[in-house]
Amino acid sequence: MQTSCARCLEPVVAPETCATYCPAALGRPVLITDILFNLIMFALQLLTWAVILVAIVQTLIAFNVLDTRNRFVWSVADFLTRVTDPLLRPIRRRMPLFGGIDFSPLVLLVLLQMVARPLIVYFYTGIKTGMWPSLF
Repeated sequence: MQTSCARCLEPVVAPETCATYCPAALGRPVLITDILFNLIMFALQLLTWAVILVAIVQTLIAFNVLDTRNRFVWSVADFLTRVTDPLLRPIRRRMPLFGGIDFSPLVLLVLLQMVARPLIVYFYTGIKTGMWPSLF
């Protein structure tokens, strides 16, 4: 039987399971920093998926698997290119050419995963707890 949590009103199978996920059940309010952190991390996830998709779509277009004369294919490719190109362009300028293979999406993904996410978690932890651990 499915019930709802008494504090957050989310549907749960057993009320004791809500205590592990519900901030209200844990006795702490949801702060604006939690919301901003989750929004920033979600935006980074969307950007990661956009970079992966643009690499796949550009490869399929290069091998003539996708036809850019199709309006839907063109609009999806154009949207993904407009979203990711401001981040990929500086990387493409600095990277040498490797026989027509574009490694800039891979470099951007590594930068997002190895630099951006840990820095965001570092700043979130510092703001949340007031303690700033050493970066190195």
